[in-house]
Amino acid sequence: MEPTKRKLVLFTVEQKFQIVSRIEAGETLTKLTKEFGVGASAVGDMRRDSEKIKKSYAASNGKSANLRKTTKCANDEEWATFFTNSLFCEGVPISRIMIQQRALNFNSKLGVSKDIQASSGWLEKFKNRQGICLLTIVGEKLSSDIEAGNSFIAELQDLIVKEKLTADQIYNCD
Repeated sequence: MEPTKRKLVLFTVEQKFQIVSRIEAGETLTKLTKEFGVGASAVGDMRRDSEKIKKSYAASNGKSANLRKTTKCANDEEWATFFTNSLFCEGVPISRIMIQQRALNFNSKLGVSKDIQASSGWLEKFKNRQGICLLTIVGEKLSSDIEAGNSFIAELQDLIVKEKLTADQIYNCD
């Protein structure tokens, strides 16, 4: 028989504060883990971070809120978002290295923060925060020669009619 897996339990700052208070009052970790349905490491982490939890609880005035991490370099994030959005609108294929390099260049020019490293981990988290999906792009940048595109469409239509091609016989091979 397989052991049942515990569900993920997220605590508010108020709940964490109550747990920390009970630990300081002398209750055992085992009792608290059974009562709240979490592992011993979760309660131990709360005991370790008790000062941070107390400060957050005092700052929130007892409101129910979870602790949230914020980015260290908010200006870099805003700029990187603007940069990627403008390139997407122009139809320019962008790569991971391009985003990382531009973030480092922007940071060094402004001297905003020395913390940013633009590592692959930073890029993955940035993509998740912004909802960016870097897919492999086949082909070229969006064409800016509209006249050549229109003439190609006309030539292709003539060829399709002349050769009596079906839709199954036509494919793009970049």
